[in-house]
Amino acid sequence: MVIISILCFVSVFLFIFSIFGMIAKVRVPEEVKGVIFQTDEEIKAQGPLYKLFIPLLRVLALYNKKLKLTKFEFKAKEKLILAGSPSGFSPMEFLALKELAAFLALILGIMILSTTGHLNLLILLIIVILGFFYPDIWLKDLTKKRVKEVIRNMPYFLDLLTLGVEAGLDFYGAIGKVVEKSKPGPLNRELLFLLQEVRLGKTRRESLQNLASRLQIREVSTFSSALIQADQLGTPLGPVLRVLSEQMRTERAQRAEKMAMEAPVKMLLPLVAFIFPTVFIILFTPIIFKLMGSGLF
Repeated sequence: MVIISILCFVSVFLFIFSIFGMIAKVRVPEEVKGVIFQTDEEIKAQGPLYKLFIPLLRVLALYNKKLKLTKFEFKAKEKLILAGSPSGFSPMEFLALKELAAFLALILGIMILSTTGHLNLLILLIIVILGFFYPDIWLKDLTKKRVKEVIRNMPYFLDLLTLGVEAGLDFYGAIGKVVEKSKPGPLNRELLFLLQEVRLGKTRRESLQNLASRLQIREVSTFSSALIQADQLGTPLGPVLRVLSEQMRTERAQRAEKMAMEAPVKMLLPLVAFIFPTVFIILFTPIIFKLMGSGLF
C-alpha cells in the first residue's frame, strides 16, 4: 500500500509539474500581452495537457470575473507582470489556475489517504491549501529567474547600446539594433515592448518609466532614471551609457565576490548533516566491530 501511494503521488506530481513546465516555456508575443484570453494560435502551440485544461480555465475565469475580486486582481496582475506575463494569463485566469491546482491536490490527497486507510480531513485540507498556493510559488520562481537573467544581461545590453549611440544612431534606433542582434530573453522582450509603446505615441520619459515599473529591478530603474535625467538636461547619451555600463559591470563583479564568500558558510550545513556522519561511519565502524569481536563491548 505504501508503494502504491508513493507511485500515485509521483504520477500526479509529474502530471501537475508538466502542466506548469509547459506554461513556463511558452514565448508570448508582446502584442498579445495582457489580453484576457489567449488566441487560438497560442493554444495550438501548446502541448496536449495544456490544450486539455485551457477551456476549463476560460470557463472558471468567466465565473471568477463575476466575483469582482478587485484587490486580488490588482495584486495578481502585478505579480504576473513581474513574472513576464507567462502565457498571457489574466488575473482571473491565474485564479482559475490556482483553483485547478487545488482540485488536483484534492484528488491526490484522497488517493494517498485512501490507500493508507487513514482519511484525515485535516491532512486533506492542508494538501488542498498547498495545491492552491503552488501557482504562487511557481510564479515567484519565474520572477526570480527573470530578475537574474535581466541583471546578468544588463551590462552587455548597455555596451551594445553605447556602441550604437556613439556610432551615430539615435536612442530608439540603437535599442532596435540591440533587440535585433541580441538573443531572446526577458530584457529583449521588454525593450521590444518599449519600442512598441513609443510607436504608439508615448514619450521617452513615459516609456522608460513603464519599463522600470514592469521590471521593478534596481539596475533597470537606475538606467531609466539616468536616461530621463539626461534627456531633461540635454546631456549626450554616449557618456551616460558608458558610465552606467561600467557601474553595473563593477556591481556584478562585487556581487559575484559576495556569493563566493558566502559559499563556504552555505556549504557548512550539508557538510555537517550529510558528509561528516558518512565519514565517521566509514572510519569508526571497522574499529567498533573489531572492539566488539575482541570482547570489549
